[in-house]
Amino acid sequence: EYAVREGPTVVKLFKNFKETRTFKPPFSSDAIYGGALLGVRSGEVTFFFDWAECRLVRRVDVTPKEVKWSESGELVCLVCEESIFLLRYKREVAAAAFERGDAVGEEGVDDAFELVHEISEQVRTCIWVGECLLYTSISGRLNYTVGGEVVTLQHLDRPLYIVGYVPKENRVYLVDRDYSIVSYQVRARTGACACVACACEGSVRLLFALGVGLGV
Repeated sequence: EYAVREGPTVVKLFKNFKETRTFKPPFSSDAIYGGALLGVRSGEVTFFFDWAECRLVRRVDVTPKEVKWSESGELVCLVCEESIFLLRYKREVAAAAFERGDAVGEEGVDDAFELVHEISEQVRTCIWVGECLLYTSISGRLNYTVGGEVVTLQHLDRPLYIVGYVPKENRVYLVDRDYSIVSYQVRARTGACACVACACEGSVRLLFALGVGLGV
């Protein structure tokens, strides 16, 4: 599923490239985000709605520049200018509230989100690997966070941007502004991530091949 913002008052939802619903938020929207829930930013707040009926799940008082969901749809990272917020989406809590027909106010469903961790750091790019969030920071580090702990995997000598993660190789791929590729092997150990090796640098051709393989 995906959505298209057609002006500040109309959001169209699609599934399998077919329009399924026209959603008119009761406010002016500045941006939208995909994922397990439909995110709509308005001013200094962000609202999350379910895809099925566009019901308000929760309001979050932050202005993310990017929203990244884990593959399971249970964890979400809100990337803001000066920090990131990791939230756990309690799908069963929201579903139970809707099933009971609870009155949902402008804040959404109570306890639909749980704050897992707030990290005061400027993040350049990030990606989920299971419940582990890998990210590059403006300060030049490749970090991971899981369970509220932040660990530096690698100090970077130049700005690098995460292209993607290839599970069968256990590698995260990054690219710099000159399109040189760097990869690091990532392994899970008791729920954490460990960077154990640095690969080689590539070229524009390798970047293209990687992009095709990752679907980016």
